Amino acid sequence: VGLNSDDLIIENKQASGDMIFDTNSIERLRIASGGAANFTGDVVVNNSLSFSTNGFADFGNIGTGAMRFKPSGNILALTLTGANATFAGDVEIGGFDDGSNYNLTLGWNAVSTQAVGTKRSALTFKTSQTGVNNEDIYKWDIAMVTAPATASSEPFGSDLAFLRSTRNSTSVDQTTMILTQQGNVGIGNSLNINKLDVSGNINIQGGNGGFLTFNNGDANIVISNNGTGRDLVFKTYNPDLSLIHI
Repeated sequence: VGLNSDDLIIENKQASGDMIFDTNSIERLRIASGGAANFTGDVVVNNSLSFSTNGFADFGNIGTGAMRFKPSGNILALTLTGANATFAGDVEIGGFDDGSNYNLTLGWNAVSTQAVGTKRSALTFKTSQTGVNNEDIYKWDIAMVTAPATASSEPFGSDLAFLRSTRNSTSVDQTTMILTQQGNVGIGNSLNINKLDVSGNINIQGGNGGFLTFNNGDANIVISNNGTGRDLVFKTYNPDLSLIHI
């Protein structure tokens, strides 16, 4: 122990020796000769914890357990297990109406070969229940899936798909809707789809005047009220010559 100007210095003169602080004959803090400090109990910070490195400031667990964060009222908010993060509450990115834009980016692994339809990165909504209400949804995925290549220099491409799994088939990802890399949309169909391809029924509501239009209005199929019911009217760009009521 010594003084250097206004500083109090506690020093171990042995080059390879550690400094050990005990209370009640139990080691509480060890400062290794290389500079690492190891606490054997809780560390309470009543104000700020700051880092001054220009590189990486790491929080690490050299054991096999998870790291948990309880920021307020000792309530669990975040658990880190391996490379996975589990949030116990809402996640907000950026501020609302603060004039800034924010991005959430999901990376994906660019492997050399992959079967068409393979799920890659995904945003998943999932329940913990299985084996009950078997046809109910177990999880939804908004996922990037492997698609056929569009260039000779690429092994494959990528589509965006909405996938669903039921509670009795939790490992099955059924494609409900897909947006292809060419800009085509398939609902209930993911093979050889057109700009819009629907496998199933389409219901157009809106009462009188609901319509399906082609080429920005050059032709229309319109629902028209005839006074006692509704007709299906076919119109083209020349309403005087091409008007069919069914």
